[in-house]
Amino acid sequence: MWQTLTVGERAKLLGTTIVGSGLFALAAGLLYFTYTLNGVLQEIPAILSQVEQTSAIINPLVQEVDKVQAQIPPILKEVQLTRELVPSILREVGAVREQVPALLAEAAAVRTEVAAVRVALPPLVETTAKTVQSASDSVRLIDQQIPPILSEVRQTREALPGLLDRADQLVANASEVGRKATSGAMTGMLGGLILAPFRLLGDAGKGMADAMKLDSSTGFTPEDDRLATEATDAVIKSGKIGAQRSWKNSASNNDGTVTLLDQKIRNDEPCFKVKQFVALNTGKTHTIELLFCQHPDGTWAAVQN
Repeated sequence: MWQTLTVGERAKLLGTTIVGSGLFALAAGLLYFTYTLNGVLQEIPAILSQVEQTSAIINPLVQEVDKVQAQIPPILKEVQLTRELVPSILREVGAVREQVPALLAEAAAVRTEVAAVRVALPPLVETTAKTVQSASDSVRLIDQQIPPILSEVRQTREALPGLLDRADQLVANASEVGRKATSGAMTGMLGGLILAPFRLLGDAGKGMADAMKLDSSTGFTPEDDRLATEATDAVIKSGKIGAQRSWKNSASNNDGTVTLLDQKIRNDEPCFKVKQFVALNTGKTHTIELLFCQHPDGTWAAVQN
């Protein structure tokens, strides 16, 4: 049959066969592509899931990298500052190294002095021991002399009351003579002159305590009264306006201040105006101004101004 066909018919038949074979191959290829594409489409959800998981892991890493990158400039700046400090540190180290020989020499000198002290120490200890022994001997001699001295002191104390009585009598006599000789000429301010020899205020201090209503019930002790009276004696004896004296009793924790405000003649008697301030340990304070006047017999009396 092939032989009976013409050349054109043969070519047409051959072309038809080739085209048919090509179409069959194309159909087979499309079928394989479709099958492969279907497999790829089935794997896409799993791939997308893996991509999401990978993204979830990568995002924190990216944020951490961003933080690290943000810290890099300050670190570089700190490194630069450290580099700038290195020369000064090296210079300081060099200066220290230069001082090391002098320090070593000083240490050697100290060692030499310590060695010399160790050599001189035994004689010094011996001399000190002799000095201590001598002082101990002197103390024993003083101890032997103390009993006679105490005996003499007791005898003096026993004789003292009679001597004081005689002295008081002499002072009273002198006070009377001085008052009669000068009282007529004294008017106005005293100018610091006291008509009779100065005596301690004595009972006049009680007048101060009574005027301020201070006693043991308020926490004002006899020792407080004595200290306040002595302070008043001191400012009056100074005769200086504005003179001030403070006192404090550590036992009662009370204290006070005495200030001399003025001095004048009252009823031909020298008087001193005194300001008394008392602070009790209870927190209460008392202030009063009093006149302390000296009588012709030399005694003083507190008069509320």
